[in-house]
Amino acid sequence: MSNYAVAVSRAVSLHHLVATVNSPDEPFSIPTFPWIRLTLNDLEPPFNDPNPSGPLFDHVMEVAMATMNSHGMLVNSFYELEPVFADNIIRDLKLKTWNVGPLSLAVAEDQQQHETIFNNHDDDLNKRSYYMQWLDEMEKEGKSVLYVAFGSQADISKAQIMEIGHGLEKSGVNFMWVVRSSSSHAPEHESCTYKNDDDDDDDDDSDESILLWFGEFEERVRGRGVVVREWVEQVNVLMHRVVRGFMSHCGWNSVVESVCAGVVVVAWPMMAEQHLNARMVVEELGVGVRVTAEGGGVRGFVKAEMVEAAVREVMEGERGKEARRRVEELREGARKAVREGGSSWKALDDLLQEIN
Repeated sequence: MSNYAVAVSRAVSLHHLVATVNSPDEPFSIPTFPWIRLTLNDLEPPFNDPNPSGPLFDHVMEVAMATMNSHGMLVNSFYELEPVFADNIIRDLKLKTWNVGPLSLAVAEDQQQHETIFNNHDDDLNKRSYYMQWLDEMEKEGKSVLYVAFGSQADISKAQIMEIGHGLEKSGVNFMWVVRSSSSHAPEHESCTYKNDDDDDDDDDSDESILLWFGEFEERVRGRGVVVREWVEQVNVLMHRVVRGFMSHCGWNSVVESVCAGVVVVAWPMMAEQHLNARMVVEELGVGVRVTAEGGGVRGFVKAEMVEAAVREVMEGERGKEARRRVEELREGARKAVREGGSSWKALDDLLQEIN
């Protein structure tokens, strides 16, 4: 979880802001951070309820109290990425925090050396996953690729899955799309789960229809798009030179990994604090473009046209170019943070001294 999400969620609760708005899409400002404007749709239960109660609220309060009574908090971030919010947690929550990330960079240099060895030995090339070989081929052809993955927890309706596919197809961009199915007809994979629109996982006809659709879709995009139905090494994918954009659910680890790789985000949050992360990605960091739902809101069904528009903007548009310039700056900042003498290096050293 980011410093941003922790600090902003606390500020919303502290000032009882949820009770001041009349509709889910009505913007409101936060006194602690007056430049930030949220809506109720940016918040998940129980934070979007003016009078929260019940088991979920009790659990959240239990976690919050345990955190406040703990020795401190480790954050997979680096100070330079979100200094205002990191300082706010230390100052207002009186909570010790150590920003020791990005953790994905802890092995990044070793991974890059490993990839170089693979690329230089024909015998090892066969061990390289087929999707990484596909990315290699795209690079040889001088093409750029959009990586699409929505994490392992979000359930996406089959109608929405198909709309995503139509949007990717209409965009004309090259893409690698990671999917996993909750259907008994397909193996479990490590990205978005598609579900029957009627929530009946035993509907064989519906399962077969989506499998048929995927087969036809893959034929239509053959040569410029690949659908991956297995767990992927996301850091390796993002670090590949050909990957220029990442359509993401904005889980915090995915956000940090995209920054470390210098890859611009097509922000499509699904659950938990991901909507706040998406706000941060687009409005605070300036390293992404938000997908817009029907009616112009941040939640709801997303039509193919809106998928296409966001993808084109990131891969070809002016906002994408500016976001790419900005993410390159943050990428270098992340690498400096984990080097000896950097902010994360020092934070980890402080932590070790604290517990010794």
